[in-house]
Amino acid sequence: MKVFAVIALLIGIGAAPALAVDAQFNFTYSDANYLLSGVLTASPEGGGAYLVTGVTNGTVTWTTAPPGTTSTYALTLVPLGVQVRDIGGTDLWGQDDLIYPGQTPLLTPCPNWGCALGGLQFAFPAGGALSGYNGGSDIALFANNLLGDYGSQEYGDLGGYGNTTSGGTFTLSAVPDGGTTLLLLGLAIAGLAGLRRKLSA
Repeated sequence: MKVFAVIALLIGIGAAPALAVDAQFNFTYSDANYLLSGVLTASPEGGGAYLVTGVTNGTVTWTTAPPGTTSTYALTLVPLGVQVRDIGGTDLWGQDDLIYPGQTPLLTPCPNWGCALGGLQFAFPAGGALSGYNGGSDIALFANNLLGDYGSQEYGDLGGYGNTTSGGTFTLSAVPDGGTTLLLLGLAIAGLAGLRRKLSA
């Protein structure tokens, strides 16, 4: 019986990381100039934080676009560690790609307006004054610690070079995992039951 307890403990410890599967979150962001939405894929980092690793069905709409111009583009995530730079080579943003579901704020707060710390950064295939991550433009979303809201900074020529907007709203909602976590847990329990039968035979 002691042997079984030790083996079960070891299996349980080994199974814990397997249960820490990626999660998906619907997100929306809106301010006076932009509307963004999509599904974020993120992995748990501990302490309620999730590292965003991708975005699907992501779009950005320039809501104040002049009539007759293209206003909606597909989004891609600018990965952690990739720094967007202006034409002079200056680092414009230092995103951490972290989200905090169920907490306030939902993004890493900036200690001052326009700081280069924290937030999400996306790229979209629109021409601009800057060469973005995917050869187009880039937009960053961040929590504004001074004003207690969310903001965006767009690094192309849609709303003006380096257009920064405050007063934004950012939302997150979990996408049901379709029972994946329960399936993994069930497989782990079934494995333990099978091992117990084998040891007692």
